[in-house]
Amino acid sequence: MRLLPSGPESVHFIVEIPPARLESVAGVPGGPATVHLAVEGYGDGGNPGEPALPQRVVHIAVPPSGEVRVRAVASGVEVREGIDLAPLPRRGEEPDSWSYARSPEAYASRSSRSPERAELGGVSWLRNQRVAEVVLWPADYEPAYARLSIYRRIEVEVQVSPAGEVGPPLEPKDPFEEVYRGALVNYEQGRAWRRSAENRPGLSEVAPQPFASPAELDAGHVFAGRKWVRIAIPRTGFYKVEFGDLPMFAGSDTVSLDSLRLFTWPGFPVVPERSFCDSCDYREVAIGIIDDGNPCNCFNSGHDARLG
Repeated sequence: MRLLPSGPESVHFIVEIPPARLESVAGVPGGPATVHLAVEGYGDGGNPGEPALPQRVVHIAVPPSGEVRVRAVASGVEVREGIDLAPLPRRGEEPDSWSYARSPEAYASRSSRSPERAELGGVSWLRNQRVAEVVLWPADYEPAYARLSIYRRIEVEVQVSPAGEVGPPLEPKDPFEEVYRGALVNYEQGRAWRRSAENRPGLSEVAPQPFASPAELDAGHVFAGRKWVRIAIPRTGFYKVEFGDLPMFAGSDTVSLDSLRLFTWPGFPVVPERSFCDSCDYREVAIGIIDDGNPCNCFNSGHDARLG
């Protein structure tokens, strides 16, 4: 991904797409000719039962108020005929099983499954930075014709409203500066668009207030015989979880960082009345680890995990 010269009303960047691979998928209705399109660094997008296409979300810093629009053009297209793409699977009737049942309507469609190479997924706040989620689609598929189009380059322009004078930042020393740097395509440009300390219309009304302290975390629910803990998240934003916040690791200093995993359950953690599965709605999310440079690569008192 390469950032191009941008201005006060736009963010301009180019995405180079890695080579795509067509991989055989076992156990999928349609026979051995059914394939899955894989692109390094991209996941599968779409709805269960519809042809699965590679997708990636990138985050763009935008001004603290105003409209956001996305335009994109692509080049380097390669068109392949007679391609039977596997559907995006859905969970089966048995635990840990998956169903590749196809949607007849989707596979009979003569329309493109992904007509745009980039689209606006939404606009939200990343603590003190307003952020646009841009969804990248490096491929398109016409199911009725079994025609697959794969692109090698996408040029994206994010159009924004001029920010004007934003004012001094709310937090001159933001503790999540490295998170912004690693997550945003236009980190330097976005620094001038941080949430202001001034109580101006359009800023305080839409931006969530920052968390005062990690003490708001409820990490007291440790489950007997299990090495995991339930943490209540009362509001959207970033949380800092210190080693001492997790009583499950008390007395241990040898927990591998690679073994830490974080899952979310949306809404209230109550199993539906007619559901057999107590884990189907869990979704794994990323953890940012901040360490003290110790070569042991362990989660201990010198490491913090920041959850977004």
